Amino acid sequence: MKDACGTIRTRQATITPYSFTAAVSMTPLGCGKFQFDIKTTASSSNLQYGYIIGGRPDTVWVAGDQIITQLTAPVTVHIVVKDECGNTVTVDQYIPKETGGYIKILNERIMCNGQEIYPEYYGFDAPTVCLYTYPQRQLVQCKQAPSGVYNGGALTNFFSLPFGQDYYVIVQDGCYRDSAFFKDKTSVGGSELNPFAWHCNTFDLHSDGNNSDSVCIYNSVTNQLVQCKPGQAPGSGNINPNTGVPWPYGGAEFFDLPYGCYYSYIYDPCEDTLIRIDTCVTYPKIVKTGLLASCAINETVLNSYFSPETPLPWTTQVFWPNDSLVKTHITTCTCNPGWYINYPTYPQPGTIKIIQEDGCGRRDTSYLVQPVLYPKRSLDIRGGCPGIYGVSGGGDIVLKGSAAAYTSMGIGATLATVKIIKKDATTVDIPQSYTQWNAATNTQDYFFSNLATGTYVLESTIGCAGYKIYDTIAIKPYAYPTQEQTHITQCGTNSFVFKDSVSGGVAPFTFEV
Repeated sequence: MKDACGTIRTRQATITPYSFTAAVSMTPLGCGKFQFDIKTTASSSNLQYGYIIGGRPDTVWVAGDQIITQLTAPVTVHIVVKDECGNTVTVDQYIPKETGGYIKILNERIMCNGQEIYPEYYGFDAPTVCLYTYPQRQLVQCKQAPSGVYNGGALTNFFSLPFGQDYYVIVQDGCYRDSAFFKDKTSVGGSELNPFAWHCNTFDLHSDGNNSDSVCIYNSVTNQLVQCKPGQAPGSGNINPNTGVPWPYGGAEFFDLPYGCYYSYIYDPCEDTLIRIDTCVTYPKIVKTGLLASCAINETVLNSYFSPETPLPWTTQVFWPNDSLVKTHITTCTCNPGWYINYPTYPQPGTIKIIQEDGCGRRDTSYLVQPVLYPKRSLDIRGGCPGIYGVSGGGDIVLKGSAAAYTSMGIGATLATVKIIKKDATTVDIPQSYTQWNAATNTQDYFFSNLATGTYVLESTIGCAGYKIYDTIAIKPYAYPTQEQTHITQCGTNSFVFKDSVSGGVAPFTFEV
């Protein structure tokens, strides 16, 4: 080995067995299309890349280490990498349904003369939202959602629907289609059965009064009496824990009822008569997440929402695309069901996994695509050879900054500035010699030229909020090069690959075998 100063070092190495690994990152491109970027530790540049969808026997081979394909979730994709020796590595990538368009929940409103359905959906762009009767399968109405991020609202809600009819909703755009069933909630507004506390396996229920001495609850499936209790006068008796005032129509409270369907006979002010009121209560599963735009560089903010009825504590875990846990947030009060949580930004665009868990151990998993502004950077030292400038020969520092943090990227952030603020613990102000875009590495490069031996602190001012980060690097006197551990990998009978790691010396290095 010879460095740029002409110093020569020699050594011998040993042949070792050969193997390699592969890592895959996935980016949803929308409309059922996904991009898989493959990184390997293989020393060979002659690799084959392919993929297998689900349990199919055939492998689809592609050109290059980036795969873009159309898939229908949920599905498992097996990424395959093969070298010229026939060594094969397979990485499995699971794609959940939530990476495409899906209906989260059909919310509802029960009134005196009818009911309303409020679909909540995600992952669609300007979808058509249609309501059908069930089992008749007759179209009731279609509504058009606007383009952009619209997850449900007045434009796609359905109003004034009669009781006594089941429905289903279909949400469909040019890419995705999903449907959800809505069970009729026959009732009359003003007269209510109100669940007011939710537990892991049971709930508590309040029934409005019926102008008699007792209020009774029946099982809707078996029509059997569950329990009777003395009725309270309107405005007196127990307190509604959700409002802090007595129940307006009196009635009675029933505790620890198993989740299911119940009815009671209640005096209804909408109808001025005694009427049967039914309700079906299920475990509260309403949870959702979302990323929030921010000027933060090294942190991203997400919103973790739990239904206020969900049993405490609420736990939110955030995982990077490599499945490493980077944030755990535990909530012990219902004072804010939509918590804002900071987590360390993933250093490149990727799919973040969020697991929400309530106090009963029930979990919901969300997948969010994180666009990032992250100060990823590297520092290089280009030293000089011993000579007329002394032992160091004068050195250069090159800082390579990631495009997302060090350039505007079309988001209004100014181009970053980098300067030296300290040398050997002494405050200085040395601006960059020049900066230029490096298309080969997709970085903005900052150059500091002909620096003397010493320890330098570099300050980068980046991002839309002028965020500052610091790096310390030393320019040392010329060190004679040393060849460190050398790996020789064998492929075939007499073909070898030599890989050297070197400390000291001045690049570039040349090698002879």
